[in-house]
Amino acid sequence: MYALPNGMNFARLGLIIGKRGVPLAVNRNRLKRIARSEFRQCGARLCPYDIVIQMRADLSNERLREILSKVMLIVETRKEDHVDSHDKD
Repeated sequence: MYALPNGMNFARLGLIIGKRGVPLAVNRNRLKRIARSEFRQCGARLCPYDIVIQMRADLSNERLREILSKVMLIVETRKEDHVDSHDKD
């Protein structure tokens, strides 16, 4: 995962899912669909970052949701740090 501030008021998501790691298109699309769904559920709580997630292996739905929830928690924590730093100014 990569994340950088984007200077906007909302977070954006980019997904990289290679054919080599996940050979079947149906599985790549499933991973993208789940990732987008998790991002939409957390979207309002996320700080304004461009988030790029690169997946190199086929994961089960449960494992992917577990990983994404941890990633979103990290980005939400960054929002708290971002808000705190602006409050100090």
